Amino acid sequence: MPLQQNQQLDNGPNTSLLADDLQEQWHAKLNVHLCHIVIRPASNRSGGLPARSDGFPHVWEATVFNRTYGSGCPFCSGRAICQHNTLARKAPEVALVWDTKKKHPMSPDQVTVFSDMRAHWKCSACLHEWQASVTNKVCGKTGCPQCAKADAGRKADGTRQKHPTFAMAKHALLQQWDRDSISKNGNFPDNTTLRSSKLIWWQCHECPKGKVHSWQAQAFSRTVPKKPTGCPCCAGHKLCECNSLESVCPDIAADFDIEQNGATAAEVTSSARAKYSWLSDEPGAKKRSVDQRTHHTRKSSLLMLGARQMMSATHAPPTNRQTMQPTDRAGYHNRSYADETSAHKQRQAKGCWKP
Repeated sequence: MPLQQNQQLDNGPNTSLLADDLQEQWHAKLNVHLCHIVIRPASNRSGGLPARSDGFPHVWEATVFNRTYGSGCPFCSGRAICQHNTLARKAPEVALVWDTKKKHPMSPDQVTVFSDMRAHWKCSACLHEWQASVTNKVCGKTGCPQCAKADAGRKADGTRQKHPTFAMAKHALLQQWDRDSISKNGNFPDNTTLRSSKLIWWQCHECPKGKVHSWQAQAFSRTVPKKPTGCPCCAGHKLCECNSLESVCPDIAADFDIEQNGATAAEVTSSARAKYSWLSDEPGAKKRSVDQRTHHTRKSSLLMLGARQMMSATHAPPTNRQTMQPTDRAGYHNRSYADETSAHKQRQAKGCWKP
């Protein structure tokens, strides 16, 4: 329990204004030199403060201000070395992998488990040697990189897991497989797995101008679950007649300064981030990118395209709008703009959002 004020006046400084936990951690013997002054929570005075962890007493010096605003024990947090937070005590299984034949500035008994010191490690299974920080080895729970590569893709029984080929999986990307390039590089759908790093030629026939988009990409980059790559021409990364500035935004293309830029509006994409000069700019003005000029136009085009696709994929809405009350997420598109705005304001007022 915290000391009472009259007892503190007899034994040392008055700490009754501090929090209960700080009064319990106040070191009376080491702080007796502060006499009978009143210690306030925002004081910059330093004091000795004890704490215990695993039976080991911790004593350190810190200002009352820092302790009041959350500063804790440096030994328990691993910022200072102690008997209980060394690598040898906290993670003895990791200390066994410590390569003792290499020269280290400190030993496992002299570093904490949160140390950023890079140490040498040696695997007891494959005898592979590598370097990693102590905190990465302990907190990150990283093991031998050589063994991790050998065990990658293995099943529970230890056998190697093989990914199916494009032909076995009957993958939808077979429609974009460039059949003409098979004879050149020998990459067939029946000998290329979904996670293969082979460079495959692909073709896209979605060009509004009737062109064929052809590009080369690794197989796994197109089949990964997170952010698979698609057609670079449709994405605006590769120039085509369908995505040029002249084709997408003819009004802005008329403002393109051909003499200063050394290129025409048909030779740059509508989403290019390179900066060019424009006829409407004043002399000496900074160059602006094509993406900056065409952002709103391309965004409106995408919204209109998405709206047309949604209308074609859904049934015709009922004539009576009062009956349009969706009961599940599938009917979300039937909600009117006023209803959606009202629901948005209600969610915003409550401070919670739902997907």
